[in-house]
Formats: sequence, structure tokens, C-alpha cells
Amino acid sequence: SSPLSINKPSAAHANSGAISVTTNDLTLTQSGTSPSFTNAGTINVPSGRKLTVTGGTFAHNSGTLGGSGTLHFSGATVNLAPDLTNGMTISLDGSVLNGPGILTNQGTLNSLNSSVVNAPLVNQGLVHVENQGGHAINGAFSNQAGATLRVKGSESGDGTTLTIANGFTNAGAIEIAYGFSYRNATLAVANGTLINAATGTITSVQGGSAGTVNLNAQLNNQGTITVGSSPLSINKPSAAHANSGTINVTTSDLTLTQSGAAPSFTNTGTVNVPAGRTLTVSGGAFLQTTGSIAGGGALSILNGTTFAGIGSVAANVSNAGTVTPGVSPGILSITGDYTQTAAGVLGLELGGTTVGTQYDQLVITGTATLAGTLNATLINAFDPLLGNAFEIMQYASRSGDFGTVNLSALSAGKSFQRAANATNMVLNVVGGSDLSVTKTVDNATPARGANVTFTVTVTNGGPVAATGVQVQDLLPAGLTYVSDTPSTGTYASGTGLWTVGNLANGASATLTLVARADASGSLTNTAHVHASDQSDPDSTPGNNDGNEDDQKSVTVGVQPAADLRLTKMVAANTPDINSNVTFTVTVNNGGPDDATGVTMKDLLPAGLTYVSDDGSGGYDKDTGIWNIGNLASGASAPLQIVAKVTSTGSLTNTAQVQTSAQTDPDSTPGNSQATEDDQ
Repeated sequence: SSPLSINKPSAAHANSGAISVTTNDLTLTQSGTSPSFTNAGTINVPSGRKLTVTGGTFAHNSGTLGGSGTLHFSGATVNLAPDLTNGMTISLDGSVLNGPGILTNQGTLNSLNSSVVNAPLVNQGLVHVENQGGHAINGAFSNQAGATLRVKGSESGDGTTLTIANGFTNAGAIEIAYGFSYRNATLAVANGTLINAATGTITSVQGGSAGTVNLNAQLNNQGTITVGSSPLSINKPSAAHANSGTINVTTSDLTLTQSGAAPSFTNTGTVNVPAGRTLTVSGGAFLQTTGSIAGGGALSILNGTTFAGIGSVAANVSNAGTVTPGVSPGILSITGDYTQTAAGVLGLELGGTTVGTQYDQLVITGTATLAGTLNATLINAFDPLLGNAFEIMQYASRSGDFGTVNLSALSAGKSFQRAANATNMVLNVVGGSDLSVTKTVDNATPARGANVTFTVTVTNGGPVAATGVQVQDLLPAGLTYVSDTPSTGTYASGTGLWTVGNLANGASATLTLVARADASGSLTNTAHVHASDQSDPDSTPGNNDGNEDDQKSVTVGVQPAADLRLTKMVAANTPDINSNVTFTVTVNNGGPDDATGVTMKDLLPAGLTYVSDDGSGGYDKDTGIWNIGNLASGASAPLQIVAKVTSTGSLTNTAQVQTSAQTDPDSTPGNSQATEDDQ
């Protein structure tokens, strides 16, 4: 009738008789050096009674451990030599349970505060794991029909994690519940696969006010998984999950997080996601071969995720990853709306003309809200014929369109033409658009500083209209943009892109481009077709191949230029007869280049007789030629001529630049044109 405490330090206890805990509890406290208790007899703990072992080693070598009471180990090491069938409550509190004996649990096994089970464990009763820290089952484990494995988040600390070393089969029930105050609960399987058999259930339940339930295991679900009052995250890296059973997302959401090497989830069963609930897939591949997603809730496909397959998805789908209908190929039907974000991709394969068996199709019963990318790829060496049509999408209504469309190139003379209609999207095989470019220049040898005019013409040789046409003519260094005049579209001088737009079969468009030649020498200006929505049978837009007919170049040889200007002054406009007058002639080089071979002509008219000049012998009074020679850019050369007035009346003395080795941009030497600035 009185509790008993056995507490000798450093003792090596042994029992080969019988210990019966009847009307009070028994406590075995072991301390000191290598304390131990070895049982080879009988220990009976009836209902309502408790045997507590604290510290040391408890070795069950033979005999029996019986009763329906509680066997509590705190900070102890338990060694089972023979197999043990447990009908009582065994609690491991920071303790280790070793084999080699097999523990068949028909009662309750509690794991508290980072306890470890190394012995093989067959659960036919309840295994309850709770309190903070990492718990482990390292031996072989199975959860049989009628049994329960429960992992509950702690009410303090960082939550509860149970790690099972190797894959196992669950034919009973697994409950994962978070604890109070945001304490998480995690069931992890380090190696192998958690097989949830046809009779097995896995349920996330609420054990407190808030928290997260994690299933960190490679999963093969053949039974039923229920996402209950707690959100469930399936998040084992590098896992190949499979569902041939049923997953019910009921009162909380389900997140499938896939990472590592080639992670995947293959659904051949049913995933029920009712209205108001969300299945989120993050990363890896989600493959649906013969299964379905039902319920009318939401499916969120995040960036980096590929969702591929056939069958039915009864959900509103948000795609920020990649959706690929078919299993090379097939039809994927979405009962609900489909929203593709700017990061999203829709990938389709075409291997023939029969929908579902030879090419992919996405069917949407609601609204398709489109952005992102469309990829359509030919498979199985398929070469469509002119006139073939592929209905790749059906929808009740459409908002927006794909920002980027990548369509496989077809054989010569053919291309895909996409039609985004009110209720469907079709790829039609049409003849290509043979775009060609010609280019001319009004002056192939302009003077430096002069304007030149380039004329670029793009022509569509058919057989079909071209859309999305762009021609690029980016002026090279040495040619400075002045103005442009396109017959259609717009020209951007910074990029050189002339956006033509649509060009009908047989039509042409012209761009007139004016540029200033600011550098001497040979300058090559190239124009080429930069883009087109259709294929070209004999060239490729934007490939910078001068041998193709969609690219042409012209070269201008810019000549050095010297803008020579002449001014002339006379000292007296009304001289007396027989008096002398002085004419001052100045030749100025306005550049941009130095001038060579410069001469000026000033031949005195009748009535004026030469007296002298300051040209240091360079002026010939008989011809009127003044040999200036070289004149640097910006320099001037003056000449004074003194003449005697020998007749009365009006006398006109004219001077002009006679020769120059360089081109003058606004006058011609020696042409006797009074309107030019060199005379």
C-alpha cells in the first residue's frame, strides 16, 4: 500500500523472480557509475499503476513484462533481447529503446522529448510522438491495420519531428497534428518510400491554435490522405511521389513543395480540392496520366513547376510555371478558369493532325486569361501540309494574349499562322512570306559634311501576307542621322528598327533615310529584315547573312571636303583717273578638311593696270592666277593687288576660287557663278 523507490547509486540490479506493482507505484532511480537493471523474471504492472525507470540501463533479457499499466523510462537506455508484445503503456522520455528483440505494440508507445527507437517496431496499437526535439525510429517499422501513429506538435519549443529511418507501409492511421502557439509537427522518412496502403489513412489535424503539418517523405498513396483542420505540406527533396488513391483537401490547403534532383508527383488517382481550398505545386513535375483533380477549388502552379498530363482538372488554374497538356500527346480539360501569368508557359506538341492522339489540346470551360509564353513544338519528324489546322485551345472566353509565341519552323514555303479567336486558338499551316530588301543611295561619293539619302525597300514575294515585319537599318559610325520618311510604320534612329507591321502578298514598303557624312573614307550601311511572324523560304530574319535576299548593303566613299569662301574689298570705290586703288582678296577654308592645290583667279579688267601685289611671287598678273597651295582647315590667305585706274566709268573686278583638290560642299571652283560663296 506504499510507493517503493529503489535508488542505490552505481548498482547492478537483477530480477529473476517476480515484481508485482499492485496498489502503489514503483520507482527505479539509477545514478552513479554504469547503473543497470536486468530482468530475467516477471514484472507485472496492472492498470492504474506505474513503474518509472530513471537513468541507467534497463535490460529485458528474458521473462515477461506484463500488465496494462504504465512503464515510464526517463533518460534511460532500454535493451530488448527477446521479442516483446506490449499490451501496456510504454513511455520513452528522452530515452533509447534498442533491440535486437522486436517490439510489437498492442497498447500505447509514447515518445516524449527526443526519444529514439532502434528496435524493430510493429505497431498494432497507438504510437504517440510529442514534445519538442527530434524523435527517431531507426529499426524496421510497420503500422498495421487498426493501428495509429500520431505525431503531435509540442506545446513549447520548436515543434515535434519524428524521423523514420526507412520506408514503411501504413495500413492503419497516421495523424499529424500541430501543437499550441504555432508549434509545427513533422513526419519524416529518411530513406525509401512511405506506402499508404489501400486501408491506410493519413490525416492532418489541428492540435492547437495554429501551426504547420509537414510530411517529409517520398509518398506512394494507395489509400486516403485527408487535409483536415491543419494545412499540410508534402516537402521531401528529390522524391518521386505517386498517388493512386484519394487525396481530400477538406478544411485546409495542401502544398506540394518539390526540390532536389528530378522531383515528381504522378497522379493516377483522385485529388479532391473543393471550392475555397487550394492545391499549390512548387517546383518539380506534376504528372497526371489517368487520374483527376476534382472539386472546383484552386490549383496554383508556381514558377519552376511543370504540370503535364491528360484527363480532368476541375479547378481554377493559375499557371506561373509550365503547363504541357497530354502524355505525348493528349487533351487536358480544365473545368474552370485558366490564368497564365507573365512567367507562365504553355507547351504543346504536334505529331499529326488528330487531336488528343497526335497533337495536344488544352480545353477550358471558363475564361482563359493569357500572358507569358506559348511554345508549339513538332515531334516524331512530323511535317505538316499546307492547309492543316490544329485547334490547340478551346475556351468559353479569352482575355489578353501570349506575350511570346515560339512556333516550330516548317519546311520551305510553309509557316504556322496563329489565330486567337473568341472561343478557340488555331495554328494554320500557310505558305511562307518571301521578304526581300533593296537599298540605294543618291550619291555614292559625297563630300564630308554633306547629306546623303538612302532608300530602303522591303517587298513581300508571298505567297501569304507577312505580319510583325521589322527592318533594321542602323547607321554606322561616320553617318549621322538627319531625318526619315517611311511609307508605313515608324523608324527609331537609336536602334535602327523600322517597324513596318503588316505587308500584303506582293506589296512593298519604302524608307527614305537622310544622313550626314561626318567622316571621310568608305562607309557601309546595311539594311536587313529583323523580324517576321512568318517563315521565309530562302532567308532567316535577323541572322546577318549578306548572301540572303533579305539583306542589302551600300558603300559610300566620303570625299575630304574643304568649304572655301572668298571675300573681296577695295580701298576706294570712286578713285580718280590715273590714281592707284588697292584690292584685298581673302580666301578662307571653312573645313572640315585641309585644302590642297588651291588657286584663286583675279584678272584685272580693262581700265585697271597692274601695279603691284604682296603675293611674294605667287600671283601672275597676266593670267590673274594666285597659287595659294595648301590651306589648313580654319585658315585664311589674304592677297592685296594695287592697280592704276586708266579709264573712266564703272569698272568691275571679280575674284573666284579657281581650283582645289578637295570637294567644296556648296560651290564649284572655277565655274564663274556669282551666287556661290567662293566668288
